[in-house]
Amino acid sequence: MASSIAAEGMQLRHKKNILVADDPDVMADQIVRLYGDAGLWLQLSLNGFEAFHTKFSEASGTAKVLAIFDGRTPVVAALPPIDAWISRSHVFVRPRSRFP
Repeated sequence: MASSIAAEGMQLRHKKNILVADDPDVMADQIVRLYGDAGLWLQLSLNGFEAFHTKFSEASGTAKVLAIFDGRTPVVAALPPIDAWISRSHVFVRPRSRFP
């Protein structure tokens, strides 16, 4: 969940890797919607993981900085296996039974 300004700054897209709302009531409705929709939760979690890995991970940042110093176009690091990430994650992808 983020405001349209935050989503724009992070280059994220509504319903692809984030839900966007600028009004507090709409944001609350989107949070309730996300909480109740396991498929949407998983979709946004997986797409969000990919977006953040591609744009903001240490590997991505390192590749970009080194490319600048070398005078070449940055190459994004390969996406790590999502299964390994899901098994370690306690924040983005959780079994529905863990929610209070």
